[in-house]
Parts: sequence; structure tokens; C-alpha cells
Amino acid sequence: SEIEKPVVEFTAIVLAGPGIRLYPLSEPENSPKALNPIAGKPMIWYVLNWLESEGVYDIHIVTIKRDEAPISSYIHEVYDGSAKIVINALDEYYGTAEASDFIVASTDAILDIPRYHYLDLFRLHRPDASCILLQEPPSEGGGGSVREDEVKRYFAIDQQTSDLVYVKDDNTEQDSLMMRMSVLKKHPLLTISNNFLDLHVYVFRQWILEYLNDHTEISSIGYDLIPKLARMKRVPKKRTIPSPGSSHNSALSTSKSAYGIDGPTDSNELNPSYSYTSTKGSSKPGSDVYYRYFNPYQTSFDDYGSINSKFDGDNLYGANKSMFFLQNSSDPSKPISNADLSKLLQVRVFAYVRRGGVGGRANTINRYCDLNKLVSRIYTGNRIGSLAEVSSKSQIAPDSLVGTSTKIKDRCQIKKSVIGAHCSIGNNVKLTNCVIHDYAVIEDNAKLESTVVCRQAKIGSKSFLKECEVGPQASVPSNTTAKSEQFLRSNNEFGTDGVQIKFT
Repeated sequence: SEIEKPVVEFTAIVLAGPGIRLYPLSEPENSPKALNPIAGKPMIWYVLNWLESEGVYDIHIVTIKRDEAPISSYIHEVYDGSAKIVINALDEYYGTAEASDFIVASTDAILDIPRYHYLDLFRLHRPDASCILLQEPPSEGGGGSVREDEVKRYFAIDQQTSDLVYVKDDNTEQDSLMMRMSVLKKHPLLTISNNFLDLHVYVFRQWILEYLNDHTEISSIGYDLIPKLARMKRVPKKRTIPSPGSSHNSALSTSKSAYGIDGPTDSNELNPSYSYTSTKGSSKPGSDVYYRYFNPYQTSFDDYGSINSKFDGDNLYGANKSMFFLQNSSDPSKPISNADLSKLLQVRVFAYVRRGGVGGRANTINRYCDLNKLVSRIYTGNRIGSLAEVSSKSQIAPDSLVGTSTKIKDRCQIKKSVIGAHCSIGNNVKLTNCVIHDYAVIEDNAKLESTVVCRQAKIGSKSFLKECEVGPQASVPSNTTAKSEQFLRSNNEFGTDGVQIKFT
């Protein structure tokens, strides 16, 4: 007999984009965004490790063609996980998730969540979608030349159900936040804040994948899809459907007897009246009055309300598994209340709010620097890498990390910093709140504060850089003093390295 394939509960899709806001850290000469190090490990390691710890082993990494080779090399030659990982370049990726539910995660998400907690809450509440919101701590700074272009957003969360009911951009030109009274009446206990960070880690029911295929105008999950789902209801559509427990000649006659997802609607429209008519034309009151809701994207029976056990939809309708029945439990002869009907028709987005802990998104240079510091503080391995040579006359603070084979000469002071592998640090160098990538060279008497130095870059002697970014293979001349500036490699063969861009 044919061996059945094991059921896959979740398929994970990890989005490894180009990292435009991490420029110049995401330049090909440095490393793809997904492979930029955080406390000595590529940032993609953190989301892959979290997925495997949650028992998710069917993983698709979606990236751009430029980054496919280095990411593939890391996954197949360095990464030591046990998941089945498929890498798809963006212009070749046309697959879909085959699991009943699926996870979408950004490669820059760093998660510090109790094991199984997030997915178990999704299993328990069975929402249509779920997201993770982090109460973001104040930034300690790092980099600084690149301006923050992310618009803050207001999130409104029902304190009783943890449902996300409202998402709106924080428009600083307005002094007040407008919200419909119907939302406040329906959710009297709301937490409203613009201090939440969407970690871009989502869990979805399968019907949302089909919905996305049908709505190609949705270009962003966080900015388009989630706000749309938070205000969406299953909208009535005219349809005549056979009644439960009867022959297909019998019908439940109503002008609004079936429901599909078309978008937001006013809950006042959602109280249709029903009457059952048998083949003989007589009306059957009482237990023969049922209320049926139809979702063209839904494939299960256990999502909204309770199902009358007398009627097995599988047996009654065969392959038509997208239909189920709801009954007014207190009095089957009466229509379901408008309030209960509104709840049943509401598309639910569950918001998992994480306060405290270590986590965030490395989607901007400031956040990338913050996460390096946060993760390095809780690092439990050796803080000085193997084969590293550190002078006994230098001071390495306990909140810093030094990579393998790095050389640090005399009288150096390293605080709140992460130094990569194979770096060369000269005499009397002072690094505070810095991230130094592999193979960087920092010459004698240089002083760096809140600065990022990319792979194979060189900082000349006696330079003082504060809140700067030095791109891959760039060379900063000796005696340079700069604040909130960016240094890039020159592409002019007759020019000099260390092209300086000043931001005002």
C-alpha cells in the first residue's frame, strides 16, 4: 500500500529581501542582508533557529537573484539545523504553501519568545491571522547617517480577546486620533499605542493565501494585508442553498443566506431573517431553523461557532467542505443576535504582544546596532574567539565580543561593541557602541563611537568617527573627523577610496 506523507502543520516562508534600509551594510561586497552578523551569527540564523525550536521544519527562503548564491552557500555548508530548507530566487518563485496554515517571517526578526507560546496561542484561539507586536525599548544609538524613514503606527488591541481591531499610520500633523464609535462600543477595553513594533512574523490560515492570489493589489503584509484583515467582515451574498438534513430539492430561502469575504462592511447589515420550507411547502419551526455562513476561502468546519452534531457536512455535501451551520443555542426558532452574528462574521487577527525580553527587527542600521548590543549582553559562549590575539594591556568590557583570529594591540579600550573575525585593531584604539565586520582594519589612535564598519574597510590612524557608517572595502583617510556621515568605496579607478557623503 502507498505510504502516506506526514501531515505538515505549518509551512514557513522566510523573506530575505535586499535590505535597502541597511545600505551600505547590505552591499554585495559586504554581505546580503540575511547574512549580516548579529553578535557573531548571521541574522537569518535567529529566525531559522526559532522556527526549528517550534517544530517547523518545512521552510522556504525567498530572496532576490543577487543574494541566492551566498545564502544557499550558508544554508548548505554552514547552517547546522535539521529543517528541510528550499531557497527560491524571487524571479523564479511561483510556489505556494501546501500546509493548512502557514508562517511568514522576515529574515531580520530576532525573537525572544517562550518556546511554543506563540504557535500554541494560535492553535488555541484559531484566528484567521496573527502577528507579533513588540514594545520597543529606546534606542541606544548606532550608525546615524541614515535617517529613519519608517512611519510609526497606532495599534488598537482588545484587552479581553487580544484581537487587533485597528491599525493606522501615526500622522504627526493631526493632534487627535479618529476612531469610529462602533469600534469603541464593540471593544470597550482597548490598548492603543504607537510604541509597538510589528516584528513581521505572521501565522495565517490557508484561505488567506488564496485571498492574496485573488487580490494582487496587496503589496505588503504589514502595511496592506494586516490592516485590511483587522477591519474585514464576511459580507452577505445572495445565494440559495439546500437545508441541512433534507433532500437537495428542499431549500433554505433567503436573500442573504451565504457569506463570502469581499471586504469591510457595516455590522448593521448583518441580520438576515430565515425561513425553512420543506418540499411540501410547510414551515418547520424550532430545531429546523439553522443559520448558515459561507466563506469561499474556508476549508474547515470548526472555525466559527458550534456545529450541530446531527449534520456532518462531509457526508451531506461530499467534496463541498467550505460550508457549515450555526444555530441559535438559546432559542433555535429565533435568528441569531446581531451582536453574535457580527462576531461570527468578523475576520480575526490575533495580536501577540511581547513586553521585555530580547528581540526586535534589524531592518534599519540603528536597530541593527541595538540588536547587536542586546544579543551580545546575553551571549553565553566565549567572548574572545578562538585564535584571537588580545594584548594584556588592552581592556575588553564584558558587554563586548571579539571574533576568531582578530588581533587587538596595546592600550585599546573596547566597550559595548561587537568585533568580527580576522580584524586588525591597532594601538590605543577606542571603540564604544560599535559594530565591526570581518576583515576590517582600524589603525593606531583611532576613536570610533556608535559607528558601523563593514567588511574589509580601513580606518586611518588618528581618525575620529561618531555615528557614521563605513561601507565595504572603503578607506577612511588618516586624521579624519566626521559625525553622522557615510563613507563609501570609490568606483572611479583614478579616484581615491573613502568617498564621503555628509547628511544634514
